[in-house]
Amino acid sequence: MSQSDLAFFTPNQLTKFPAGYFDLFANISSIHEMRRDQIKHYMELMGRATKSALYLKQQKDYVNPVDNLVIGRNDYPLPSGWAPSPDRFDLINPGFFERIYRRGRPTDIGNPDTGRGG
Repeated sequence: MSQSDLAFFTPNQLTKFPAGYFDLFANISSIHEMRRDQIKHYMELMGRATKSALYLKQQKDYVNPVDNLVIGRNDYPLPSGWAPSPDRFDLINPGFFERIYRRGRPTDIGNPDTGRGG
């Protein structure tokens, strides 16, 4: 993996990485299929493992066909220490939106004074 520029992982593997391990984390069209508590947990995991930017591309309004749970653009909670950019609608598929989160204070990663590991 140290020789790779790009890698793909399953959600259960994310807990194995130290805080701030990834420069950028992208999730495209999968979080909207989760329950709100799972979305919150996954957003926090992404935020913990990433040091610079999170990229989301999800459906604007997704209705889970199994339980009729509706997940919308406002159901992606801000991970601790992150700030969102304004949403942008996908020009190719207008049913999707894009959002970038940036770490509020990037110098916190690895700074022992903040209590965050690096």
